[in-house]
Order: sequence, then structure tokens, then C-alpha cells
Amino acid sequence: MLEINEFHFLRPLWLIAIPLFYCLIFISYKKMFRIGNWGNLVEPHLLKFLAAKPKNKRKDYLPWLLSLLSTMFLVALAGPVWEKIPQPVYEKKNARIIVLDLSYSMLANDIKPSRIDRVRYKLEDLLRNFNEGETGLICFAGDAFIISPLTNDPETIISMLPGLRPEIMPVLGSNTDIAIKMALDLIDRSKIKTGHIILVTDEIDGDFAQKIKNNLGSNRLSILSVGTESGSPILLPEGNFLKDKDGNIVITKLNKISLKNLNKISNVEVTFMSADDRDLKKIISLESKDVNFEEDPDKKTFDKWKEEGPWLIIMALPILSFLFRKGVLFGISCFIVFGIQITPKTIQAFDWNDLWLRKDQQAELLFYDGKMEEASKKFQNEEWKGFSAYRSGDYEKAIKNFSSLNDLRSSYNLANAYAMSGRLEKSLEIYNKLLEKNPEHSKNAHSR
Repeated sequence: MLEINEFHFLRPLWLIAIPLFYCLIFISYKKMFRIGNWGNLVEPHLLKFLAAKPKNKRKDYLPWLLSLLSTMFLVALAGPVWEKIPQPVYEKKNARIIVLDLSYSMLANDIKPSRIDRVRYKLEDLLRNFNEGETGLICFAGDAFIISPLTNDPETIISMLPGLRPEIMPVLGSNTDIAIKMALDLIDRSKIKTGHIILVTDEIDGDFAQKIKNNLGSNRLSILSVGTESGSPILLPEGNFLKDKDGNIVITKLNKISLKNLNKISNVEVTFMSADDRDLKKIISLESKDVNFEEDPDKKTFDKWKEEGPWLIIMALPILSFLFRKGVLFGISCFIVFGIQITPKTIQAFDWNDLWLRKDQQAELLFYDGKMEEASKKFQNEEWKGFSAYRSGDYEKAIKNFSSLNDLRSSYNLANAYAMSGRLEKSLEIYNKLLEKNPEHSKNAHSR
């Protein structure tokens, strides 16, 4: 059903080409109304007595048919729409557990300033790249402890990193098995089919490969290996070096050969710590292999316009049957293709997708691909611009977008954005205003 208020064109610039096509068509066929080349030699008022004008009905209506066809094709390319189709929003569901080794060997300084200091920097960068899904943190030495259960707020874990040092662990040792078992248990309780365990350690037991092969199941394990093959002594907090029972200084070294053997297990990937971010990119890329999508629990929808242009193409097909004259259809095809090819690509950041998808539709595809920053720049809908910016970690931009909207959902998202940016007082102020207007949401406020 046509709704006049909603009628518009997704790509209106194509309409500018309609009069240009008219001019080209009638200029090209102007010679049809001349009598050979005599019109260049004889005055027009004398020529009509000297020669008879050839009559060709086909030529008489050909320019008009071409004009009609060009209009229909160009209007179709302009994308006439008047009806919205609600599309459900899906979010990535993924459980990842970071398992961090806090044994005393992590105090070795073969990697400057020390293994544990470098690991904390790496983990902060890694966590800031997790925009979706839930993340948990387990630390282990002789025993394992859950530092953070699964949360969709990586900033919470980042705030804990500075205090993670081997000295806080009550039991000495390096019990990797119990830490992995605890991580698998967390994933099982999350009710997500598969999870991603990121083990950060400088030491792997000889029988670890067989144990992990039996227990890992369908989950994926990434091992970020810390240290060097030359190794170094372990400097204790009191200033002494760690010694064995015979009084010899312990030199902790990285065994790359045993670690590389773990790569033979199908769902295990070993990455050696690098000075740049190649190691992190490799770990992040693994998550795209086992991603589950679920419909947004808040039942958010994204309105997609239903294009009606293809119907004009179908209507134009019977008219084309009148143009089965040698060279006419070929000329039209070349003209349309040539017109598309020479369209300037600099106008409004025009690209090939602009022919078929409007900006919000292109942004939607980027959103589903997890490219939140690009989606935020392309969305024209303010709410979705803010939502994408929030997912990309650009909370200031999200605040700006949500502030321009007055509905309940946008206000709630605005409060969340303020909270994530660290402005808790402003966030609490908005939450309280929302609860005053909507007391029924108090239960949700406490649960979050």
C-alpha cells in the first residue's frame, strides 16, 4: 500500500540524468526529420517542393519509446520506496575466558620490563578489541581463582590488571590443568555452545597436549606464549633471585618446540608474544570462526526499505519488444553501461553499493560484520549511529548521538554510555530520572 508521506527515493541523483537522456536521444534522432543531405544545400522553404519527405512510422515513435524506457530505468535506479520492513537485530554471542599465569616465573625480565608487565599491556590492548560477547578472567599459580566472571564490560577487567602480580597468589606453583578445567566450567554454565579460552603463560607441562585434547571438546584454545628461549633469572620482590633447593639460581626458559607441537591439535593455536600487535590480531581472528548470533533480547528492530524499482524494469520489458531493430537494443545497453561507468565516484562518497543500497543498509551490513566503527560513520539513523559507536568503544560519540533523542530506550543507552566513559555521577542522574518516570524498570536497573 502506497503511503504518500513515506514515499521517497533512496538515490535521487539518478533523476538528474532523465532530462540529459532526453536531450541526447532527440539530438541523435534529429536527422530523421531531414531529407538526406539536401537540407545542407537547399533552403528549407524550397526543399519541400523539390523532394518528398520519407515517411517511416517506426522512426517517428522511436525517440519517444527510448525516452519512456530511459525514464523507467533511471527512476528504478533512483530507488523509489514507501514501505518499511522491520528487520530483527542480532548480536554476537561468544564466551571467552582469559587464563593468566601468575606463577613466579612471570617475574623474569628477559622481556622488558618483565614478563608480567608486558602481559598486562597486551591484555589491555586485547580487551579493548572485544566489542561483543562476554569475557571472564581466571588467574592461576599453584591453584586457580576466578577474578572476574563472564561480563560484557571489558573495562571492568582492564581496571583489575594493575593489581595482578604473582605475589598475590596464596599457593606457589603453576597448575595449568585446574585453571583450564575452571575455564571450561565457566563456558558450560554460560549456555553458549562453544567458547574461546585464551591461555597466557610461559610454561607448559609435557603431558598438557594429551590432557587438553581429551578435555577441550568443541571449544577453542589460544595460547599466548611469553618469554624467550635464552630465558633469565627470576627477580623476587624482596630483591633476591629465585633459587632451587640446591641453592642454584633458577633460569626460566621458553620451550618453543613443545609449544609448536600443540598446533597439531585442530582447535588449539599457539601464538608467541611479539613486539607489535601481530600476536593479538591472530588471537582475535580466531573468534570469527566460532561465532553464534542470537536475536537481541530487547527485541530491537532495524527498518529496511522495500525497493519498488524492479517492478519498473519488469514493466519496461514489453516496450523493449518494439525495439528489436538491428543495433537499437545494443546501443541502449552500451549507453546505460557507459553511463554507469562514468558516474563520478567522488560525489557524496559514491561507490558501487550506492546503486543498490542506501547508507543505512550499507551500515547494517557493516554492523553485522562486526565493523562497528565503520558502521557508526555510515549510519544516518541517530539511534543506530549511537548504538554502533557504543559497541566500538567510542562512548563520547555515542553520548552525542543518544543526547539528540528523547525516547526511553535512547535515554537508557545514554546513561550506559556515560557510565562506560567514567562519568558515573551523570549516568546515575539519568538512571534516577528514568526510574522516577518509569518505576516498573527498577527491577531491571538492579539486575544490571
